[in-house]
Amino acid sequence: MDETTSSSSPSPDPVVCYKLREIARLMREVIGTPEAGNLDENHAELISRFGEHYDHYLRRMHPASGHPGCQYGEEKPLNALLTPATKDGLYVDVGANHPREVSNTWPFYQHGWRGLLVEPLPSCWSALLYHRPGDWLWPTAASDSRGMAVLREMAGLSSIRKDWPMADQGEILVETYTLADILDHFPAVRDGCRLCSIDVEGHEKEVIEGIDFDRFHPEMFIVEYLTYAPGGRGQDVAWQWLPVLKRAGYVVVDKSPLNMILLSEHKIGEWEKVASWARLCDPEDLKKYESL
Repeated sequence: MDETTSSSSPSPDPVVCYKLREIARLMREVIGTPEAGNLDENHAELISRFGEHYDHYLRRMHPASGHPGCQYGEEKPLNALLTPATKDGLYVDVGANHPREVSNTWPFYQHGWRGLLVEPLPSCWSALLYHRPGDWLWPTAASDSRGMAVLREMAGLSSIRKDWPMADQGEILVETYTLADILDHFPAVRDGCRLCSIDVEGHEKEVIEGIDFDRFHPEMFIVEYLTYAPGGRGQDVAWQWLPVLKRAGYVVVDKSPLNMILLSEHKIGEWEKVASWARLCDPEDLKKYESL
């Protein structure tokens, strides 16, 4: 993490992006014209695949403006507790996926924070490196043990859950490390981390069980608590991993329709000062988690 690195992401040249998209579009059109009869099957397939892969590359590297930052306004309680105190904090983002879109750490990157991005999906790496040059990237999956696992991918989402309910999945073999093992390579991040975001499509329990809380104890966790459900609302699975975080000294202080926010019990006094205007949910909605 170079201190001289600019906090802003490089801006892609819109003219270059347009020309590249036009190349991909024209190459696809060639396959559907009479002139395509002059191409043998191998050349036609090669051109078609080039167009498809270039389209995918452009969508990843130079995406249209969609939903940068947190998905359901989670930056409100996060900013209330973290950003005002320092402009150069550290975070860990497990399951980073896209550098900006629906990213819990992107707003902090823009404020000058830096940290570690854990992302095993190869199609995400170029964009993460391009748009987050001040961060470190760890290109494997996080789990409760070191080994290998099948990563299932569909439409930019991925999971190593064996029962992940996504149709038309692609599969690749990836390495897995515990978060404790990963953070051993980044002691400055491990020791100074203030925010840990975990969004791994149903594998949160295993990631959390792979944490050594004696050495890694950030002020706040934000963890996805709903599983993915095609066409509907997912299942609340906080009961699988919440007891682990509670034993480690964390308290549920807020939640959005997708993510749960937990604060170190030593910081509860700070939350009480801002909760009246910063919270996202009715405190009554959190009472069901008290018995876990």
